[in-house]
Amino acid sequence: MKIKRIFTGILILMLVFSLASCSKGITKGEATDEVEMFLENVSSGDFDKASEQIHPSRAIGVEYLFNMQELRMGVDFQSGIEIKRYTSLSSSYYDSEVDGSDFDVEMEIIVSGKTIGLEIEIVENDEGYGIYSIEFDD
Repeated sequence: MKIKRIFTGILILMLVFSLASCSKGITKGEATDEVEMFLENVSSGDFDKASEQIHPSRAIGVEYLFNMQELRMGVDFQSGIEIKRYTSLSSSYYDSEVDGSDFDVEMEIIVSGKTIGLEIEIVENDEGYGIYSIEFDD
């Protein structure tokens, strides 16, 4: 009888883990590709295309945001954006704040010879998929 309970418990755990592995989340490749495409669009001055990458529930004025950062930091994003290195990549299959999966990409970028910290959060939920937040740290 005790062996039957242990066996049943193991089967339940295996079922839970197999279901969790099938859940849809944002992969590292998807997240880094999205960020690289976004930064390429900003660097080329194609703010309309960059804005299409913003999550549907967010009202982020991409051109305004980057113009304000240029003034604040004394850089020119259209002179080129180089990803120096990724400093943190983290994902969550479900985040209650966004009611869906999210992926945080933290990196150091080089703009006009200056190293800038940048964090971009990507979200996928019932409202859509896209960049949910952008934070600069110089």
